[in-house]
Amino acid sequence: MLKTLLIAALGAGMAAPATAATISTIDSQNNALTAWGHDTGGTSAATAYGQTFTLDSAHSLDNVTFAINDWGDAVGFDLQVFAWSGSMATGTSLGSVAGATAGVSGFTPVSVDTGGIDLAAGIYVAFLQATSTGIAQWGMTDDLYSGGSVVFQYNDGDTGKWTTEAWPAFTSYDFAFSMAFTPLSVSEVPLPAAGFLLIAGLGGLFAAGRRRA
Repeated sequence: MLKTLLIAALGAGMAAPATAATISTIDSQNNALTAWGHDTGGTSAATAYGQTFTLDSAHSLDNVTFAINDWGDAVGFDLQVFAWSGSMATGTSLGSVAGATAGVSGFTPVSVDTGGIDLAAGIYVAFLQATSTGIAQWGMTDDLYSGGSVVFQYNDGDTGKWTTEAWPAFTSYDFAFSMAFTPLSVSEVPLPAAGFLLIAGLGGLFAAGRRRA
């Protein structure tokens, strides 16, 4: 019986990935949040803007897009993806991509291809940390997406604050954003250490059962 269960579990893990999926509010923008970036002239600005999101199963995050108006002056950034504790980023970065806004006056989609960041089920934050001078505003919308909200942080470039200080949140709003995902099969998601120990334990039980037979 145990052997049958192990074969069934491994077979489920080898199932092919499903088709791509998307979370998007980018076509529903009806507001804006100012200001994001590094202070260049007396403007109080948060250097990190982000959107929290929820996955109910394992997915690869393939692309992140935010609607940003930089008033014609491009702002450099690092896109970061972290697990979300409910009040701040937690753990270590799950993926990071450098980029810059469009340098176009007016709201413009700023799209970042992540190269595929494998994420298990859980709550995460994808945010842009400004890395150059400049001030921008982000498109925002009323709370259309129930799995997350707008979050931001005044860290003045101190990235250690991501995981040590609480982020303010606008829980009634989402950014105008889009995230593209590819669902993952069980075999494509790394098992935590406890998972490997469980499989090893089951293998030991099966071996012991054969010796007693």
